[in-house]
Amino acid sequence: MERLAKTVWDSSDYAIADRVGVGGPITGRPITALDALAVVLDPDLGEIDTPHGRPAFKQLVGMTAAEWEEMKRTSTEQVLRGLHVNNPLLVTDVQLRKP
Repeated sequence: MERLAKTVWDSSDYAIADRVGVGGPITGRPITALDALAVVLDPDLGEIDTPHGRPAFKQLVGMTAAEWEEMKRTSTEQVLRGLHVNNPLLVTDVQLRKP
C-alpha cells in the first residue's frame, strides 16, 4: 500500500483500466511475483446512483511483469478478460502467484 500511496501522491486519480507500476513487489517484500496493479470497476459494487452523483467503486488487481508487458502490447482490458475466466471477481492472492 505504501508503494501505491507514493504513486497516487504524484498522480491525480486512477481511472478504470489504468495500470500502475509500483516499482517492486506489491507486498513490499519479495514473496510474490505481482509487481504491478490494474484498476477495474469492482464486480460486486460497480457504480451507484446517489443524490450527489454516480460514484464508481474501484478495485486493484495484482499483475505480474509478464501480464504488465502483455497489457502494454495489447490492452489492459484484454489481459483482464483472460484473468476473469478463472477468477471472475479478480481477487488478488499474493500466495498463489509466487515468483
